[in-house]
Amino acid sequence: MEIIKIANKARASISSYCMNECHAMCCRKSHLPLTEKEKKFFEKNLTKEQADEKIRPSKSGYTMDLEGGCTFLREDFGCSIHKSTKKPQTCSDFPVYVKGNNVFIASKCSAVKDGKLYPYIRRMKQEGAIIIEGTLDSTSDFAEKKEILTTLKIKQMKL
Repeated sequence: MEIIKIANKARASISSYCMNECHAMCCRKSHLPLTEKEKKFFEKNLTKEQADEKIRPSKSGYTMDLEGGCTFLREDFGCSIHKSTKKPQTCSDFPVYVKGNNVFIASKCSAVKDGKLYPYIRRMKQEGAIIIEGTLDSTSDFAEKKEILTTLKIKQMKL
């Protein structure tokens, strides 16, 4: 539970950096994994042509192309649905995804590249977290990385 609290503090610590220095790059130049429910919400806020162009099926549900900016990205690089329950879980968790003691850190995030999360990552490690850094192209990638990590741990235990 402590790892989740630290991850939440880490995310909160970079919010001003994201808007003022990074200019919400993840919301302008990426792909957003969506559940069926999230896909329907986005479709309601796009024209049919935009939805057909931007939203595609993926291994884990759907993915939305954010090239040119998310539908909800404001001119000041803030999110117009930031406090809404409609905000996709991937957005809420970015760039720190926690599954038990496994913590995935999105290495493409500018705040991660600039070391802004280092103190939080160190504290999560002290709490027993296993840190996995890399790119997260879809929500299924985390499960695959976790499975690979578990396999490696089992192999290491057998040695």
